[in-house]
Amino acid sequence: MHQLINKAGLGLMAGLTLAASSLVPAQASEHDQVKVPVSYKWLDQPAGTEAFTGDLDLACATGLLCGSLVESETLYDGLGHPIAEVESRNGEHDRAMNRLEAVVTQHRLMNIVDPIPAASAPHSFVDMDDPVLAFGQEALSAAVENGIVTGRTATDFAPRESISRAAFVAMLHRTVDLIEPSADAPTFPDMDAADVAWATDHVRWAAEAGITVGNNGMFEPREDLTRLEAVLFLLRFDDYLDSLPPA
Repeated sequence: MHQLINKAGLGLMAGLTLAASSLVPAQASEHDQVKVPVSYKWLDQPAGTEAFTGDLDLACATGLLCGSLVESETLYDGLGHPIAEVESRNGEHDRAMNRLEAVVTQHRLMNIVDPIPAASAPHSFVDMDDPVLAFGQEALSAAVENGIVTGRTATDFAPRESISRAAFVAMLHRTVDLIEPSADAPTFPDMDAADVAWATDHVRWAAEAGITVGNNGMFEPREDLTRLEAVLFLLRFDDYLDSLPPA
């Protein structure tokens, strides 16, 4: 994950303690223009996910997934110099991620660690003809042309439809050209059903790569991918990419 950490900056990763430094500035000065470390306060973080706070912070610091900014506070030292910024955010981490968000978030990661070639032509999905979806056009075109994702039909992508855990893992697997899982790769009992057989090798690869460990022995392939799960899968995917030999 070294590439993501470098992108985030050392201040965030240093675990700076901020509470004791929350001082009122004496006056504004040229020091206010200095870039300072940013810390995050997740106002809606799901209960029981505190162990993943550092992952959520890193995902926001690198621009992968941030949610919405509610309030920002600058912390100063005794001389009125800014020393840190605290952003209070709603991450919506327990909300299901939709198909377009999944494509865009994965594209952001790859732009940091190993950019996906840009598309030579735009995609042809008519249900993407909405100005609200403009943020995802470039990422979707690149993902389609590079074989990472397909539409529901030749003309419809279904951008607002939630993405399943199996479908997201399949996207990651296609990004590395469907590297074969070994014969000893882990399996999950709930991957035996006929309707998820298409994802068997994708999930076995992800388990072997350390991207997923499942939930209580099951992978839950049909379940909607949450935004928190997307963050965890992507950061583990980044670790996996770091482990691969140079091309």
